[in-house]
Amino acid sequence: MAEWPEIESRFMFSLRHPEDFDGRPLFGVMNKRQRTLLAEVFWYAPWRQFCFRTASSKVVISYECAESLAAFCRELTERVKG
Repeated sequence: MAEWPEIESRFMFSLRHPEDFDGRPLFGVMNKRQRTLLAEVFWYAPWRQFCFRTASSKVVISYECAESLAAFCRELTERVKG
């Protein structure tokens, strides 16, 4: 299987976790400046799609970052579903 998509935007990037979650890859989304965890992207089986959850209730996400996260989740889901 080819490499999984990555998120690379002006403010954040993704890192694949070495272990899978629910049989699918798990990704951390990191802040480029401080290299802190902003969110996790994971397979949510009840909805049969990749979703994201913020690492903390204090994480602030701009519309640009939210759009990047949504596009990343959509690309991963399309890859799994074919």
